[in-house]
Amino acid sequence: MTGSTKKNKSSEIRSLKKRADFLRLRHPQKNGGYYRSTGAFLLQAAPAAETASASPESSASLRYGLVVTKKMGNAVTRNRIKRRLRACIKSLLPLYGKPGYDYVLVARQAALKLPFAVMLDDLKQALVWPDSPTATKK
Repeated sequence: MTGSTKKNKSSEIRSLKKRADFLRLRHPQKNGGYYRSTGAFLLQAAPAAETASASPESSASLRYGLVVTKKMGNAVTRNRIKRRLRACIKSLLPLYGKPGYDYVLVARQAALKLPFAVMLDDLKQALVWPDSPTATKK
């Protein structure tokens, strides 16, 4: 079986690679985005940057990035946190993410010990939060 990803409205999940993308999402409000804080992570989201070489299918893609600092622990600990966050993203971003948006998850220490079901619920609430009628952008 090949490693195919679930697709929502022909959206593709890719990871952010360039430092400039991470820096752009550091203050998402400046780019029309938002952020949401939970116990395990901080979610930062903003519309994807428009580039001259962007293809039509890239505007429908969902991109994500993970930030796990050395404060979290040694390499084994950081990799475990990244695996847990990546699993959350791969399961929920196709369902609740907005096509054409970039997302960055900044890990917190609780991401290591928090039950996976709680992390999934937190991510789901963070992704749908801006669409709720009572939501306000921070």
